[in-house]
Amino acid sequence: MEGTFGELEEGKSVLAIGPGLGTHRQTQEFIRTIVTQTELPVVLDADGLNAFDGHTPSLRKRKTKFLPSLRILAKWLVCSVFPQRTCKPAA
Repeated sequence: MEGTFGELEEGKSVLAIGPGLGTHRQTQEFIRTIVTQTELPVVLDADGLNAFDGHTPSLRKRKTKFLPSLRILAKWLVCSVFPQRTCKPAA
């Protein structure tokens, strides 16, 4: 990755993106861009995961670790966090 963010990556061993980043469209686009372009292993949590809601195919191209809350996991699996409901993978 080139530019300022690429310079920040130098000497790092992992990229962790998570809570507090917000759901602003441009922020989510930035998150998706750096995650798909970095060579570093990535850990996504909270708003890092939210940025890929509806954009999951781009995550299949790389190894990524996820740390979802039950709410986010249920949203991605299209189910309720209540055990009596059956979950199915999101399209």
